[in-house]
Amino acid sequence: MLPKTFPADIFGLLEPAREVGGDVFDFYRRDGKLFFCMGDVSGKGVPSAMLMAVIRSLFRMVSRRVERPSAILRLLNEQLCLDNDTHMFVTFFVGTIDYYTGHFRFANAGHDKPFLLTDGVSLLPAKANLPLGVFLDTVFEEQLLEFSPGMSLFLYTDGLTEARNGHRAFFGRPRVQACLQDALSRGLDARQSVLSVQEAVHAFVGDAPQSDDLTMLLVQYAPADLVREHINLKNRSEELSRLSDFLKALCARLELEQNLALSIRLAAEEAVVNAINYAYPEGKEGVITVYADSDHREIRFTIVDEGVPFDSTAAVPPDTRLGVQDRPIGGLGILLTRKIMDSVSYSRKEGKNVLTLTKIIV
Repeated sequence: MLPKTFPADIFGLLEPAREVGGDVFDFYRRDGKLFFCMGDVSGKGVPSAMLMAVIRSLFRMVSRRVERPSAILRLLNEQLCLDNDTHMFVTFFVGTIDYYTGHFRFANAGHDKPFLLTDGVSLLPAKANLPLGVFLDTVFEEQLLEFSPGMSLFLYTDGLTEARNGHRAFFGRPRVQACLQDALSRGLDARQSVLSVQEAVHAFVGDAPQSDDLTMLLVQYAPADLVREHINLKNRSEELSRLSDFLKALCARLELEQNLALSIRLAAEEAVVNAINYAYPEGKEGVITVYADSDHREIRFTIVDEGVPFDSTAAVPPDTRLGVQDRPIGGLGILLTRKIMDSVSYSRKEGKNVLTLTKIIV
């Protein structure tokens, strides 16, 4: 049920204490951001594993609709508090990393503090909050940290720090920190670092039976050569030729295949045409800014204007089964944009319309 394939900058593993485990971790990319989580369900065995599966599914569904870690925790908590007759709870950590800005947002629901790997190794100053499934009105405080390239985050469950050897001694946080410091000094990648900690805890425990699920996840902020461009356009149709030149140069710089480049240009142009036509009242001059960001794995366009609130994504798609004479004017542009791009989202921020288009290019 958990991820089995990993990119070079992420690696995780779970060793259940029984045939099935109650720990959970997950990660995925959306709109230029990495979403990731780790949790530990109270109890062991099948009941914990079943709740773990529910939690992972809920995390995926909720985080597709909201971005803020605190909001993700709030919605997960609401679901877990409903009909919780077994009184099981979940410690849970949620984080997002914006690959383009390095903004790392996180919120913690009673989980062990992760380790932060920079020039050295230290505990992330994460506020604890209560676990999920305890109180319906729990407030989860969100925190922000600026990541620099090469910084990493190591998440784990207490099955690591509380692993015991034959003398009933705990592996403990100091040993985890020493293992991570050694991996950092040797320049190990995400996979090698996690496996080195696993090897160390196995050597410490020896033949003693495993008493709890052991789960680890290392996330490294390793953005590729980022491409960041923007263009300011007046809300005039004559500006579309400038936009076309901007998009052609961008696609050439990214060395996109011709058909892919054409479709991306078409989607971006259709979105800008919508802004030109509807963002500002007739006769009023305004500016539309198009930001283009790419890490060579995906491309993201952010189209910003200061016009009247206008959410083109909320428009009802036209019924293409109708004949041209029976079909209302408009609507085809956003339909085309949705079909071409992998993600289209709108928000109103600081009095501005913000439309974000994302396309995976590899």
